[in-house]
Amino acid sequence: IPSELCDMIVAERQTLVDKAAGVGLDNQVAPDTLRKTSVAWADRNHWLEGILLNNAHYANREAGWNIDISSHYNEQVQLAKYETGHFYDWHKDTFFLTTAETCRKLTSLPLLNDHSEFSGGDFQLQNVRETINLKKGSVIVFPSYLDHRATEVTSGTRYSAALWIHGPNFR
Repeated sequence: IPSELCDMIVAERQTLVDKAAGVGLDNQVAPDTLRKTSVAWADRNHWLEGILLNNAHYANREAGWNIDISSHYNEQVQLAKYETGHFYDWHKDTFFLTTAETCRKLTSLPLLNDHSEFSGGDFQLQNVRETINLKKGSVIVFPSYLDHRATEVTSGTRYSAALWIHGPNFR
């Protein structure tokens, strides 16, 4: 994502209602040992949604995952703000035991500001066992069932977004 668009998203986020991030299907308040960050939600069909959705479809095809996301349903874009002391420990984005007709299949996640603006806040995938060095505007797409985390921000503020793309439940 071009730097100028990232700046626009971060500026727009400042105008949205900010709240403590939740977890789980019912978005319950997260225990401070699992997640400490604040989030806001972009409007449905926000232009960022299209960019992240296109990245997800491209990654799904090019990586050869061919994960069934044929329902073409996705959630609203979540805009996260990680200030000093904020983090999100190891977790999955999908819920295997849901009775819903669809579940989160792919996660599309961009970093919206430059790493020089914060320390810590590293994105990690558990199966990779190392930090993924995201740069401002980088988008990482991964299957939502993979464990991942954002380490604690030790100074500054980290901005990111997330889009979850659904498909029929795993069998």
